[in-house]
Amino acid sequence: MLLACTVFILISCGRVRRLGPGEYAQWMQEKDNGLLRERMVSGYRFTAKLEPADWLALKEYKSELTGERLDSLKNIYSNTVHITIEAGSDDGKSPLLRAHLDNTRQYFERMHYYTSLVQEDLVLVEGSDTLHCAFYHFEQSFDLLPVNSLIMEFERKRTGEFKDLLLIYNDRMLNTGPIKFHFPAGELNTVPQLVI
Repeated sequence: MLLACTVFILISCGRVRRLGPGEYAQWMQEKDNGLLRERMVSGYRFTAKLEPADWLALKEYKSELTGERLDSLKNIYSNTVHITIEAGSDDGKSPLLRAHLDNTRQYFERMHYYTSLVQEDLVLVEGSDTLHCAFYHFEQSFDLLPVNSLIMEFERKRTGEFKDLLLIYNDRMLNTGPIKFHFPAGELNTVPQLVI
């Protein structure tokens, strides 16, 4: 009996949980799900959130997500890593574009940098592979939110299980130096699977 229980526990620990849409959305909002990293640097708060393919599909289709649509999007996103960084002041009151400004010229310099140049300063390291940002979008909040979002996608050189990921964000506008976000493989490879 003890042997059977031990075997069951060992087998269960290696399995990835399967969650329905509501449970999956709730799990993605948990701060301790392993996909969220936060750094406070020089008066700014940077929160990096890794977004699995299942989550991207659920966000895109919401209640209209079918098993076929989920499989299609997972196939498209199978060799990519999507990360969103939300950035603003460390007190949570100002978005990145407006935080700690000395003059209005700085606002426009930041706007130019974050919409046109920052993609060159984003690198993802997976194991021994260095991945450059393949897609980038800056989301302006128009002061409705206390953050601006930097949405990025990296193309992996291999599919399958993740190795440790290290996002390196070398912000040249704020003179913060490299900001690093580490996502351990153990947490990435146990992300629940969305089932429809």
